Amino acid sequence: MATFKNKGGRPISKIWDYFIKGDQSNNKGYYSATCSFCDFIWNVGKPSKLKRHLAYQCKQVDSDTRINILMSLTKEAIDSDDDDDTASTSTTKTNKKRKASDSSSQTNLDEHYDNFPTSLSKEDQINTALVKMFVCCNLPFSLIEHPFFIEFIKSIRNTYSLPSRWVLSNTLFDQEISRINLKLEKIINQETNITIAFDGWTNLTGQSIYDYCLITEERKEYLWCTKNYSEISHHTGAFLGEEIISIVDNIGPEKLAAVVSDNAPDARVARKLLCEKYPHILNIRCMAHCINLITKDVCKHTLVIDVIKKVGAVHQYFTMSHAPCQYLKDAIQSLHIKGGGLKSHTKTRWSTMWDCINSIIRLEFAFAMVSN
Repeated sequence: MATFKNKGGRPISKIWDYFIKGDQSNNKGYYSATCSFCDFIWNVGKPSKLKRHLAYQCKQVDSDTRINILMSLTKEAIDSDDDDDTASTSTTKTNKKRKASDSSSQTNLDEHYDNFPTSLSKEDQINTALVKMFVCCNLPFSLIEHPFFIEFIKSIRNTYSLPSRWVLSNTLFDQEISRINLKLEKIINQETNITIAFDGWTNLTGQSIYDYCLITEERKEYLWCTKNYSEISHHTGAFLGEEIISIVDNIGPEKLAAVVSDNAPDARVARKLLCEKYPHILNIRCMAHCINLITKDVCKHTLVIDVIKKVGAVHQYFTMSHAPCQYLKDAIQSLHIKGGGLKSHTKTRWSTMWDCINSIIRLEFAFAMVSN
């Protein structure tokens, strides 16, 4: 990669470490540029365009370089937040002073705005909102290439260029993760007396997943990291202990006050190893897990088993028969009973047993109306 000496004036952007600098173009202060990864050529190499090329467009750039550029763009976006807020406040005050225009002139303005080019900052803002929507709403990334979705977006902003499925699921997704990580690190750096909690499970695809969460003094919860241990044959206590010690070392052991997990043998050993290395960290067993175990023991009593069996039969009758089910819904609506209809229960969610039995009691008058 090429390096250059600055002859004076504005410092050369670090982005030029990834490009070959050519001759000076007609535009004063700009040079032609060639990407060191894919050999793409710009007659006018503006640093903002070069950064966006490596972040979103170049298919030959390595992942470490792309992530570094994304982190750089993310930091620039965070640093400009205060300026955007100030500008927004100023614009709001100006708009309040404007007089209302007539409907015909407003229509013309809207038509003109539809064809107005989307600025780079606005495009970044839309991209950020887009990836949040896809992830938080659990939407398939293939939706972005669906004709109806494209038509919907174009009807809102005609000049906005939708990213491809690959850019959305890789570049934009990684950029948003980088932004969240930077924000989380800033929050954690200002916190003390943090509690770290971890737990594992097997997801629908058979992968072994462990989550490590941080809880602050204000009881705010943050997902610090998620680990996939599917390739590890045995999740021993020693292995989990090394993992959580590594995470704590990364956070800063002086910031932590306690560690919490269930009382599974491997988790118990992991907590013990962590507290042996850092004695100031409290070793706490999850109280919810204790209540879960106690509840399971209570539910093994013959009286409870008989009640749950009868409640299950009532639930099955109304859910499997469409006519009685509709009669029950009508009764609930006419009696203005709040809380919904019948609830089911599952063995892995011990609190649902209470919900199921409580729903039977709550709907007592509705059952009476149906029977009559």
